[in-house]
Amino acid sequence: MKEVTCICGERVVFLDPEVETKTCPNCGMPVRQYALPPPEEAAPEGRKPKKRRRSHIGPRTLVLLGAIALLLAVAGVLVSLSVAKSSALSNAVASVKNAEAAETRGDFNTAAADYQRAIKLYKAWNASQDIIKPLETALDKMERSIADAEAIARQSVGENELLSISLEEIARQAYTGSPDAFQQAFDRDYARRIVIMQGKVEEGLGRAFKASALTISYKVFSPSGEEVELSFNGPFFERYRLKQGAECIVRGVLAQMYRDPGGPGQTGRWIIVFDGAKSSLVTDVAQLKGLGWKVDDETANLVAAQRALSPAY
Repeated sequence: MKEVTCICGERVVFLDPEVETKTCPNCGMPVRQYALPPPEEAAPEGRKPKKRRRSHIGPRTLVLLGAIALLLAVAGVLVSLSVAKSSALSNAVASVKNAEAAETRGDFNTAAADYQRAIKLYKAWNASQDIIKPLETALDKMERSIADAEAIARQSVGENELLSISLEEIARQAYTGSPDAFQQAFDRDYARRIVIMQGKVEEGLGRAFKASALTISYKVFSPSGEEVELSFNGPFFERYRLKQGAECIVRGVLAQMYRDPGGPGQTGRWIIVFDGAKSSLVTDVAQLKGLGWKVDDETANLVAAQRALSPAY
């Protein structure tokens, strides 16, 4: 018999020496009859205690583990590069599509910016010249179109100069001054100047429209309410196959202005005549933006549609 005191102070009696552990009736903790000897001491007599094996990593294992880690790092870098390249090329394709859409609308500045972005991305990822060269050609075309539009917008001297005053101001001068004096002033200061107008094609009635049956529904009035007729000295709208009611934006070149006396009992009215051969449809939104126009989607689509039209003769 052996008594062992539990850590709570309760005495636990072991009657059988073969029983190693009992439960303390007071606290429920296990109570051992014998203290556990270390493995070396607990070994039977005449038998050498077993030594614990210590884990040992050899040089070859370290080299192998290092190689595996390096391969994993390289694989991670390659995957990251592949993802980055795929994303960059997708952005380049999207930029090209945006550029082509902008070019169709006549928005050459936006098209040029998108082409430049696509070229930069393709060059950064070493794309072939078969891909880059056509984009550089398209970009060059856009830059030339922008330069042409800016040159038109900057016209300031001589023939093809943009009209520096409104047609309404010209109407005021015509109706308030001497007809002969104004006629000379118009020929000197306003003839051959350019006016940008937006309206619908409509039928012109009266002697002023003998040269061309069509005109544009762009109404001009003097401050006192007198109307000025707009006519073309040739079949301008017919050349572009524009029918009555078609919306259009015209780059009209002033040819002359004269007073039609009208019929008996009429006071007559002034007629502004545009040069049908030199006038044209606006085909570039950059030109409109250069003049301060607010170009919305509807205007851009109209300009794009006009670019697809070519004079019949």
